[in-house]
Amino acid sequence: MSDPLAKSDRGTILVIEDTPESLELLEQLLEQEGYTVRLIPEASLAVMSALTNPPDLILLDIVMPEINGYDVCWQLKSDEATRDIPVIFISALDGLVDKIKAFSAGGVDYITKPFQREEVLARISTHLRIRNLQKQLAEANQHLEQRVLERTEALVRSHQDKLDIERQLQQAQKTESLGLLAGGIAHDFNNILFGMIGYLQLTLEKLPKEEKVYRWTKEVFQGAMRASDLVNQILTFSRRADVKLQALEIHLVVSEALKLVKSTLPTSIRIRQKIDKKCGTVMADPTQIHQIAMNLITNAYHAMQENGGTLNVSLASVLLDADDLDSKGLNLGLGEYVCFTVEDSGVGIMPHVMDHIFDPYFTTKEKDKGTGLGLAVVYGIVTGYGGDITVSSIPGEGSVFEVYLPKIENTRENQSEEEDASFLGGDERILFVDDENVIVQMAAELLGAMGYEVTVATSGEEVLEGFQETPAYFDLVITDLTMPGMTGIGLARELMKIRPDIPLILCTGFSEDISEEEVKSLGFREYIKKPILRDLLGKAIRDILDGEGGKEGAGTNQ
Repeated sequence: MSDPLAKSDRGTILVIEDTPESLELLEQLLEQEGYTVRLIPEASLAVMSALTNPPDLILLDIVMPEINGYDVCWQLKSDEATRDIPVIFISALDGLVDKIKAFSAGGVDYITKPFQREEVLARISTHLRIRNLQKQLAEANQHLEQRVLERTEALVRSHQDKLDIERQLQQAQKTESLGLLAGGIAHDFNNILFGMIGYLQLTLEKLPKEEKVYRWTKEVFQGAMRASDLVNQILTFSRRADVKLQALEIHLVVSEALKLVKSTLPTSIRIRQKIDKKCGTVMADPTQIHQIAMNLITNAYHAMQENGGTLNVSLASVLLDADDLDSKGLNLGLGEYVCFTVEDSGVGIMPHVMDHIFDPYFTTKEKDKGTGLGLAVVYGIVTGYGGDITVSSIPGEGSVFEVYLPKIENTRENQSEEEDASFLGGDERILFVDDENVIVQMAAELLGAMGYEVTVATSGEEVLEGFQETPAYFDLVITDLTMPGMTGIGLARELMKIRPDIPLILCTGFSEDISEEEVKSLGFREYIKKPILRDLLGKAIRDILDGEGGKEGAGTNQ
């Protein structure tokens, strides 16, 4: 399905802003993304332009010399030609009263200066998409009024079209809200997990492996890691997670998913599994493979929920030839694939439903039993990996889903069944900054156990006071991204003004706050997502300090 907001036809955006720097920045940003941009610094001229030639969306500053942004918005919303155009306020004003006035005037969103590139583009894309759905809804209503005069049957069909578009609009809004909520949850939850995982690693190092308490603690540690994976799954569902492709032994992920689901299934459902541990390696993101397995297994469970049955799960290596591709209807090339099969003995799928099961928001379940997104997400992930998925079903007997993913040569990289207890340490001086007390305390313990001399701080302002006096004292600074007052990026800028060569690492509990490329362009040497494993952090530190220029100008202990 083609994107209605494809880059070749993204729409027209009117920017009403009296600051030349902001106009130039927004013009470059939007034109690079394929939008048609109209820049008007004078409010009265901008209103006339909007009335004469209505744009698709308006970016509106609040503080302007002639007319303020609130009055401009009131004028636009009072005219039939422009009242439905989405207006996004973009202003340096950050007070609650300012935002309330903006929304009361008719604005659909509010962006605070200085703005992030990704935030501006994401909000524009969302509101243009919602506006597009609203236009479709209006067109459907008009079509309905015309057809009602012709015949009742046509009226019913048009009414159904209207309901479908309304549902899509509601789901688009829900998905956007879910994405925002997921981002907030991820940030807070990953901060909590960072402290838990760090202390658990320190505890495991001190315990004899033969003791029961070691095994108990290891189980808690593994549970915390699974919780971290669940956060990533939430972000993947809401399309706000980074996808990290790696050479993956898929049987490990499928086995973990089966282990998790076994404890939740009723005794009326029997599980039979045939997992070939030598089925091969695929290039994939572990969290997404876990999501595929959980969605298909959960779907099979729902099909057998009333009467019970047998769930068969298998994983095998297959060699597909031309006959196989034709008989199965696979859109794949010849070659070796890993085949993941989930078979149930449930109610089956009716023929008229089969053509729609991978459509977004399509579901035959009750309103509170499913969103209609599970199979659509699976299909999107599988085809994105260059694979394919087939389904066969007999109503009353059950269904079979087969996922085919391309095999790659097993280089045995990225494989580690047991966490390596060894790690690289040092004696350098490290400054760790985070606004969460439990995190800085844990970081001091964790880095101290590696041999480093650690200083911690809970705010950027606190750091700058001491850093200005002894800028050469620290060998490395590790800072959180999201902190009240001065952010990690703001702190980095100030530190580099004082000492341009200071090595910096940025940590964040939510990766969509900033891209890795932007992090590197701001002067950071490394970018790490919370929760951070000890060995990953240790390796990142050593890579920087031992790398070219890593210690230049640093105050290393001798």
